[in-house]
Amino acid sequence: MILEESITLFDQNLPGISHTELYELTFLQIQKDFIPYVQIERPIEPLDGQILYLLVKNTITHVVSTQPQSLAPILYRIDLSEKDIRRDQRNISPSEMVSFISQKILRKEAQKVWLRKSLS
Repeated sequence: MILEESITLFDQNLPGISHTELYELTFLQIQKDFIPYVQIERPIEPLDGQILYLLVKNTITHVVSTQPQSLAPILYRIDLSEKDIRRDQRNISPSEMVSFISQKILRKEAQKVWLRKSLS
């Protein structure tokens, strides 16, 4: 598995919804799912896939180093199975684990936003 530092979350626009709005909604979804474990501040930079990825990666790094017991409940809130992550991580080195988990989280959060917006 190749780990990406830059991630395209939304390949196409939904009618009447811009990428800017989708990124904003994804940020809000991330912020919501990390509460009460971590307060995530809104970045100053305009939101895009890379900014959101770095935000999640920095947050996961913080969680793993300061409150590792919180990782499982966070993954549960996001609806990522620890079993699936363990299965998928077989080809990932320990040094790439935070990036791997961060990508999984970001893609899942973006998927929630995309589905909610496309079905409403």
